[in-house]
Amino acid sequence: MPWTIWKTYGPFVFALLAIEFFVTFTFFMFVPFISLYLTGELGYSLLFAGFILAVRLVSQQGVMLIGGYFGDKYGHKK
Repeated sequence: MPWTIWKTYGPFVFALLAIEFFVTFTFFMFVPFISLYLTGELGYSLLFAGFILAVRLVSQQGVMLIGGYFGDKYGHKK
């Protein structure tokens, strides 16, 4: 029974899952790297590196909220 989704949608489901895994995996490998790079190579403090990562996170969530609002208000592009 669990393999019926593969028969229904074909290789597109597998490709979508593989691409999503790759994108998520590389993004979450980038976050620790950038903190190590900021503190090690560039010599910034841990406080500054944490601030930069916090600004990225807050701005990402804020843009998602704004985008969701405008998506609900104007609808998708046709």
